[in-house]
Amino acid sequence: MFQTYEEAHKLPEIWRYLTRSNPWLDPLKLSLLEKHQPSRQQYHLDPEEGIAFVSYALKVNALALWGKPMLKVPVRIVGLPFSLAEGGYHAVTGEARQKMVRYIRSQEGLWIILNAREDFPLPKGTTLPSCCLTVTWKSFDDYLTSLRSPYRRWIRQGMNKGRRLKVRPLAPEDFSEVHYRYYEEVYHRSAYPLEKLSHSYFQGFPASLYGFYLDQRPVGFVQLSITSSVLTFMFCGFDRSLLHSHALYQNMLLWILQLALQEKCTRIDFGQTTEVTKTKLGAVMHQKHFYLSHKNPVIMSMMKPLARRLSYPGYSVAHHVFKESSP
Repeated sequence: MFQTYEEAHKLPEIWRYLTRSNPWLDPLKLSLLEKHQPSRQQYHLDPEEGIAFVSYALKVNALALWGKPMLKVPVRIVGLPFSLAEGGYHAVTGEARQKMVRYIRSQEGLWIILNAREDFPLPKGTTLPSCCLTVTWKSFDDYLTSLRSPYRRWIRQGMNKGRRLKVRPLAPEDFSEVHYRYYEEVYHRSAYPLEKLSHSYFQGFPASLYGFYLDQRPVGFVQLSITSSVLTFMFCGFDRSLLHSHALYQNMLLWILQLALQEKCTRIDFGQTTEVTKTKLGAVMHQKHFYLSHKNPVIMSMMKPLARRLSYPGYSVAHHVFKESSP
């Protein structure tokens, strides 16, 4: 039987045990999100069936994909209450996922399971893929050597444009209004914006911040986390006026790759969006899905065509980045 908790610090130890493979479902992190990113979070747990998942309330623009005026629709999303590519649930077996769906179908309103890798018996759509890079090189020079010449030349040209950029750790208390405005610009230009993070989130969530500077002027930042040899690129913000003249975003991603090599990470999760740049660096897209549910059977009958309409069309260009002998 499902138990529902309103506060992460009240979750029993079985939650921590079930979700141990997903560091983003740690109760401490979830409690901090309640503080800095309150979204009426709830935590659903069925210990006997081995099911645990987070849900949060949000109003989304149902017409965003068609460029129409805002039509805010209340939904409850099964996922992390901030826009990471990782799922917000633990349900390993098909039977567990079926029981999870029966529970969700019993709840009022529209529900969305977001960033799912596994199959659920619900109307299914395609969301933004996650771009991941397996790190097999001993050094950045080894990485460059593994590239085909057009991509190596593109990277060298970008690095030459960004040669005056400097990077240094950014203390949480030094995350300024300038940095936050850069984040807001990225958020507002996103084709699929969900929840906007608060300024206090960046100052309070346990992740690493790094600032990018041009002649001592802050021009961008990245937030990232390293867990179990996986570097996760979480969020960023940057001065868009430097995108071409200094290849700013490209250099931010290249710096992340160099940090992963330095820290001996085995994989980089570059997250969702900007597939063009990330795949040209060698990242591989991993498909993610969403599922729709509604208690009302009449509304539920419309979920399948709606899921198709809401699906992300994807990026179909295949970049052959590495030499044939390279991984």
